Amino acid sequence: MLTLEALKGRVFDLDSHEMAPFANIKDLFGERGVNMLNASPNFRDPLVYNQNLPIPPGHKDTIEITPKSVWESKGGGAPGALDFNRRPAVLDAMGIRRQLVFPGMATVAMIQAQGGLLNTTSEHERAEGWAAIDAHNEWAASVTNSFPDRLRVVGIVAATKPGATPEAITKQAQQQIASGIRAIMIDSALPPGGVSPGNPVLDPFYATLAEANVPLIIHPPSGLGYVDPAWVRADFMLGFHQTGQAAENFIRLLVMGGVFERHPTLRFAAIELGSAWFGPMAEWLDVQILGNVAEGFGRQDIKLPMKPSEYLARNVRVTPYNFEPVERWIERYPNLQDCYCFSTDYPHVEGRPWALNEFFGQVSPLGDKIVEKFFCSNAELILP
Repeated sequence: MLTLEALKGRVFDLDSHEMAPFANIKDLFGERGVNMLNASPNFRDPLVYNQNLPIPPGHKDTIEITPKSVWESKGGGAPGALDFNRRPAVLDAMGIRRQLVFPGMATVAMIQAQGGLLNTTSEHERAEGWAAIDAHNEWAASVTNSFPDRLRVVGIVAATKPGATPEAITKQAQQQIASGIRAIMIDSALPPGGVSPGNPVLDPFYATLAEANVPLIIHPPSGLGYVDPAWVRADFMLGFHQTGQAAENFIRLLVMGGVFERHPTLRFAAIELGSAWFGPMAEWLDVQILGNVAEGFGRQDIKLPMKPSEYLARNVRVTPYNFEPVERWIERYPNLQDCYCFSTDYPHVEGRPWALNEFFGQVSPLGDKIVEKFFCSNAELILP
């Protein structure tokens, strides 16, 4: 029977973050990062930016790297949150082979560039956001090039930037891949380049990713702005939940638009969006296909040789929240058991201490085959 010790050094982690403290942003991203935060109506307060964790201005990433410190330390003070030359040693202490890294600073930049969250951003503030995203992309390529076998920092395509076109999105992807980036993040709230994700005019973009074995990924704040602001004003929590709704819609359009049929090697992941919705969505898409053959129901032009759930199993990966009963989803949807993947959310507080042990306790009763899939082989699609 597989043990935690047997998994050590083989685990793939599909969610972690850069989390440089406010006072250290210039060290990583220069003036563009600093200017964006100073212009931010939502995050210019250092305490708010640091997730209400007090970090002194002279902070140095020097905390000793041990299993205890990497699994129990959280926030910008955690080892390797700032200094990515130390992140491989953090992975060694965690027993992780390879890790996908999402932005910290550029998460705020994405929120700002696309209109804000708690406060609406001005034209100037949005421009600073887009500039900071460019700074992140340059840093992402540098880190990935330095540690290509251990760290994959996502690049961000400006698919919803005013004036973006499918051609421009494709060019961005080509430039990022040429720079060394090996995973690309896209916003899921609005149509990329003004068209449905399933529109064939985006095929050159998808082909670029597929040919380079570079996954396309959605992750919060992808999805902010999907629902009408009136709903957010009526129910503040909807402002956070809309990212999951946007993910379902985006994936639905990819599948039903035939993207995975036209690009069978395209890799796609929905990260830090939970997975409770994934199985029911797969069921509903399969039902929709059946409905399309009924006279007078649905779109008669959707003709796929495989079930939607089969495309999801082949092309899509998701990361459960660590408070979800993921073992229940795996048992309930055996046709999707290749889709569910482990993640730490390191060093975010919501990743919780000793996440590997917690997930192992949930999944291990299902047997070695599922343990191997969940912690190792499933995620290889996204971290080849």
